[in-house]
Amino acid sequence: IFNNAGSTQVIADVLGWFDDGTPAPSPGADLVPVTPFRVLDTRDGTGGLSGRFGPAQIRTLTVTGTGGPGGVPASGVSAVVLNVTVTGPTQASHLAVWPADRPQPTASNLNFVAGETVPNLVIATVSADGRINIFNNAGSVDVIADVMGYFSTTGASYVALTPSRVLDTRDGTGGTTGPLAGASSVAVRLGGLGGVPPSGVRAVVLNVTATQPSGPSFLTLWPHGLTRPTTSNLNFVAGQTVPNLVVVPVSADGTIDIYNNAGTVQVVADVIGWFG
Repeated sequence: IFNNAGSTQVIADVLGWFDDGTPAPSPGADLVPVTPFRVLDTRDGTGGLSGRFGPAQIRTLTVTGTGGPGGVPASGVSAVVLNVTVTGPTQASHLAVWPADRPQPTASNLNFVAGETVPNLVIATVSADGRINIFNNAGSVDVIADVMGYFSTTGASYVALTPSRVLDTRDGTGGTTGPLAGASSVAVRLGGLGGVPPSGVRAVVLNVTATQPSGPSFLTLWPHGLTRPTTSNLNFVAGQTVPNLVVVPVSADGTIDIYNNAGTVQVVADVIGWFG
C-alpha cells in the first residue's frame, strides 16, 4: 500500500479471496457476469424497500431470483457483486452489507458525509435463502444497488494482474484523447492490453476514476454491442475526483463502452484482473 503525499489513516476489511484453481475440488466459486440491472432503489421502491434508511436501521433485501432471464438465479448462488450508491445523506455515516442469516460484522462497505452521492463495489455473500442485510449507521439516506454479477460453480475463474493503465483521456492512453462529452459514449478495446488476453475473456475488473468533471453526472460501463443499461458505476459532482471498482463483461473481442451522462469529464481506467 503506497500513499503519495501527506499522511493518512488506512482501513482494510477482507471480503473474500480467490483461489489459484489447483485444489481438487476448488473450494471457491466462479463469477457469472451479467448485464447490470437495478435491484434496489429506495427513492422509488425498487426491490421492495421504499423510503430512506434511518439511523441504526437494518433492512433485508432479496437478491437471488432477480433480474429475469440473464439475471441472478434463484439457487446455486454464493455471493453477488453489487454497485451500491448512497445519495442525499443527512450526516456522515456508513453502510454495511452482509448475509441475512449471519451476525452483523464490524466492517463497513461504504463511507460518506452529508450531501454526498458516492458509490462503491460490494461483493456480498448471500444467506441460504438468497438475502442480504444492509445497515445504515447514522442520519437518513437513500440507497441504490445495481447487480453486476454473481458467484456460482458454473461461472468464470479469476486471473489477477499487476494493475496497468489501459485508459486515460487526459493523455490519449487507450486511444481516446480529451474529456468525454455529455450524453455520449466511447468504445474501449481492452483485449490484448495490460495483461488481458485478446480472446477468451468474459469480464474485466477495472478501477475507474472520473476527474475534472464540469458538473454532476455519472458513468456507465457495459459490453460493447449491447444496449446501454439504466444503471450507473460511478457518480460525481463538479470538480470531484472519485474512483470505483467495476466488474464489466466484455464483447467477444474484449471491448466495452463507457457513457458519460452530462457535462464533460476525464476518465482513467486501470485493469487489475479478468475472468476467463
